[in-house]
Amino acid sequence: EEDKKQYKITKEEGNDNLIHEPSASSRDYTGKALAEYPNNDMYDGYYMDGKRHGVGKYTYANNDQYEDLYVLP
Repeated sequence: EEDKKQYKITKEEGNDNLIHEPSASSRDYTGKALAEYPNNDMYDGYYMDGKRHGVGKYTYANNDQYEDLYVLP
C-alpha cells in the first residue's frame, strides 16, 4: 500500500467560519475550500462530492496559475 502524503484543506463553513482539517482527501466535501499540497501547489475553489467543480484557481509552486470553471464529467 502506497503511503499517501497528507495535505491541508481549509473548508469554508458559512458566515466565513473556517475549519482547518489536515486530510489526505476532500472526500464527500461540497463547498468552497483551499487545499495546500505537499509540493506547495494550492487549489482555491469549489468542490462537489470531493472533486473540483465550479470556479477555482490552481496555483503551482512556481506561481503559475490556472483559473477556470472546473466541471465534473
